[in-house]
Amino acid sequence: MAFLFAAFLVYCAMHAYAFLAARAAFALAVPASAALAATLAFLTFAPVLAHVLDRRGAATTGRALARVGYLWMGLLILFVGWHLAVEAAALAMDLARRWGAASLPDPSARGLFAAAALLAVVSALYGAVEARRVRVRRLTLACTGLPAGHEPVRVVQISDLHLGAMTGVGSIRRLAARLTALRPDLLVSTGDLVDGDIARIGPAARVLAAVPARLGKFAVIGNHECYAGLDRAVAFTRRAGFTVLRNAARAVGDALVVTGVDDPAAGGADAEVRVFDTLPGGRCTLLLKHRPMVNAASLGRFDLQLSGHTHGGQIFPFGWVVRRAYPVRRGLSEPGAGSRLYLSAGTGSWGPPIRFLAPPEIAVIELVPAATMRGTRPAPRRPCPVERRLKEIRRRADHRSTIRAREVADGDPRGSGAGGRCHATYDRAPGAPGAPGHGARVLEVGAAAGLRDPPPVPAADP
Repeated sequence: MAFLFAAFLVYCAMHAYAFLAARAAFALAVPASAALAATLAFLTFAPVLAHVLDRRGAATTGRALARVGYLWMGLLILFVGWHLAVEAAALAMDLARRWGAASLPDPSARGLFAAAALLAVVSALYGAVEARRVRVRRLTLACTGLPAGHEPVRVVQISDLHLGAMTGVGSIRRLAARLTALRPDLLVSTGDLVDGDIARIGPAARVLAAVPARLGKFAVIGNHECYAGLDRAVAFTRRAGFTVLRNAARAVGDALVVTGVDDPAAGGADAEVRVFDTLPGGRCTLLLKHRPMVNAASLGRFDLQLSGHTHGGQIFPFGWVVRRAYPVRRGLSEPGAGSRLYLSAGTGSWGPPIRFLAPPEIAVIELVPAATMRGTRPAPRRPCPVERRLKEIRRRADHRSTIRAREVADGDPRGSGAGGRCHATYDRAPGAPGAPGHGARVLEVGAAAGLRDPPPVPAADP
């Protein structure tokens, strides 16, 4: 709760900043200032009021108020960020003018306010689109606990969906269709599946329950399950088809163990080590843990920890703040002793349905036996004649036009060796007369060259 209180104080400070910026930009009189202050005070408490209305059964009014309050929250965050940026730019221009750059403009307070407001609206529109475009991130990891010959295990991770007032059933159906198409062996949720009034999002549980996973579906609780009501949140997660691992482990077949621990908001911070003490060795061990915190005593006892919580910052520049609180890079990292950590940027959004420069994701992780990954370094690649010719062109080039090389390989995906023939053409910059538009697999070389009428690169055998 201390974090929520601190976050609310920061949110109040943002409203105060916006009020002062507006008053300076428009020279507001006392009545207009009072009206603006009252409006901003209402918007400050709108998310809290929406939560209270939800709890008291006024779901329709609460949802409408939540939409207004959270959309305003996103706009305000972006406005404050952009206004600070344009103020910094104005300060830099002022300093430059004092050093003799008299031609630089002197923007007014109203101009700065308008520029920041416009940038905030454009950024919010972009962020609303980005929040709906969930990306799939794929990687393959060797797991020493999987015996040689064991089939790969496809783990699909979702995190931080925050199902609540801002989530429609239609978006959950689209997500479920994508998860089904990924054909997971294991589907895992690393916390914050729900957020807000759980009774109203009941249909989402049936949609998620229909997603198949050959080896099962597992979930852990995050801090927002605790805020929404832990017992109800756990019941919803189970109705969605997940086995909730609360400081517990579950064997999956004879070579894989899935372990899950509660978020610190639920208490029991020392439970992780106790869980590992009960596990047999020699198996591939997954650790589901909402926050990307690594317990030093657990290093070497799990192969892969899957976490979320940070949302990648969700709205730039909060990513910088997140990295200071959790100094773990997004994606895959290796904290030590052979253990690895994958930090998801989250699949949903909290509060504003906006993601700015922090796209949501679904992680698809193929676990394969370590023996499969050994000895698979590709043989040294002989230079293709096309590449040799391109180097020659680049040596003779000036910087007046762009040449692209298109490498078309028959038989050998690398373009040389193993009986493959390596052909190439090059042409002028896109849009130039005679620029060909053909080619199969395209290799963009991006060499700068000034050959106004370059001769064609001859085809050659390796």
